[in-house]
Amino acid sequence: MSRILTTTIIINNLRHFTPRVAWLSSIVNKSIALDEDLVKRLETVSHVGFSKQGGFEVLSASVKFADRLTDIDTSKVLPLITVLENWDTGLRKDISSDKITRREIMCNSLVVEEDYFIAPSNQVL
Repeated sequence: MSRILTTTIIINNLRHFTPRVAWLSSIVNKSIALDEDLVKRLETVSHVGFSKQGGFEVLSASVKFADRLTDIDTSKVLPLITVLENWDTGLRKDISSDKITRREIMCNSLVVEEDYFIAPSNQVL
C-alpha cells in the first residue's frame, strides 16, 4: 500500500474525532493569579527568566491557554503507549559504533562534572 493511500485512510479514520462546532470553555475568561512569588519560584525551577522582555505576558497567556485542559473529561480515554499505535514501527539493529568520541559528546553540554552532563545549567535564560 502506498504511503499516500495509507495516510489518506488514517486521516479518514480520524475524521469522527474532529469537533463539528467550535467549543468555548467557561474558564476562558477566568483570570489566572500569577503573583511575583510564584513567578520567582517558576524561574528558579525552570531556569527560565520570565521577568525579561515580556516573559510574564507570555507566561500568563500560556497558563491561561493550558488551564482550559482542566475542562476536558479524560476519564474514558485510555493512555497511549505511542502516538503511532496503529502503525507497525520496525526496530533498528542495536549496533555499537565508535564514530563519536566521549570528548566530542561532552562538548555539547555547557556544564560537565565528573563526565556527567549537568542540565539544566544554573543560569537563568
